[in-house]
Amino acid sequence: MGFYDIQINGVEVKATIREENQYDLLGKGISELKSRMDNPPVVGIDFKGSDKTAGMPDLLLLHVKDRCLIIQLKPKNGLVYGSLRDFLNDKSICFVGFKINGVYQTLKSRNNNQATRKHALEITGTEAEAGDLAASVLKNPSLQK
Repeated sequence: MGFYDIQINGVEVKATIREENQYDLLGKGISELKSRMDNPPVVGIDFKGSDKTAGMPDLLLLHVKDRCLIIQLKPKNGLVYGSLRDFLNDKSICFVGFKINGVYQTLKSRNNNQATRKHALEITGTEAEAGDLAASVLKNPSLQK
């Protein structure tokens, strides 16, 4: 876990990698993302890897401008707490990503148990498909999903 400066297409991006249970450090990473947001706040979101049987992603990636917070979801029980849960449930934030609706459906079906529902990995903020957004802005329907 740590900090990395990486180049993506000539742009320097600062990436921070944290485990979901590193509450203090994770809170600092989320605060840094929030400090970089414009109004209205938009956050790029992506999930990587998965447990094939449970459908649980291994990594959650959050992007704001030149910052990327990579969160290792561990243990892979689908439960999140504190600042991460609050951030993902902030209805003022628009989360933009590819095929996020499919990931949400997988997570929602996995989290139907009422005992775990309160801390389930869910995003209740506004969501937008990147392909649909690009198609609309660029007036190119071929970019949709």
